[in-house]
Amino acid sequence: MNQEAGYTFHYPDDWVVVEGKGAGSVVVFAPPGDPRSSPANVSISLTPVAEGTNLKSYYRQTVGFLGVIPGFRLESTHRESFAGFPAFSIAYSMSPKGTRFGALQITTLVGTTAYSAIYSSAPKTYKRYLVDGGLIVRSFQLI
Repeated sequence: MNQEAGYTFHYPDDWVVVEGKGAGSVVVFAPPGDPRSSPANVSISLTPVAEGTNLKSYYRQTVGFLGVIPGFRLESTHRESFAGFPAFSIAYSMSPKGTRFGALQITTLVGTTAYSAIYSSAPKTYKRYLVDGGLIVRSFQLI
């Protein structure tokens, strides 16, 4: 739980928590072991957005931003609910710095903040950690 940032979520007892890792990330979770060498992680990020930004335009901005990353390929897109608010989810793969990985991101807008949870993993471990990663993402709630 992060009272200051206004959210709560649950994660498996054996996952490692790393606060404030990465651009915009407020917390990152990794499977058991050294988080620096983990093949998978879930990051929670809060991003300020301009007043009046709607979910559709933020979706376009997000996909546009991801589209400049080497090897980006959009796999699927869905409308859904996240923390009780309308959201979009996108599944994609990319190869920044020559390393291939898959990702599943879900994002909602509340006021002038975009809340995102992103599960990412190397292809060989994507399915292995998807259940735990998905449980973290789905447990996210605003307080």
